[in-house]
Amino acid sequence: MKFTETDTKLIQLIKRRNLSFQREKEYNIVFKEIYQLFDKTPTQLIKEARAEQKPFIDN
Repeated sequence: MKFTETDTKLIQLIKRRNLSFQREKEYNIVFKEIYQLFDKTPTQLIKEARAEQKPFIDN
């Protein structure tokens, strides 16, 4: 799976930072390993982190 082609948050990150093709390949490698460890996409991890922070942000 190429996260830089399917994950909306990574697509936004790459466009915002104007990353090279080589750097994009490196991101795919790293996020593939993270996905294998946690069985979650980068977008899912971001949503989970925000949900965990929300009670503290609201107070």
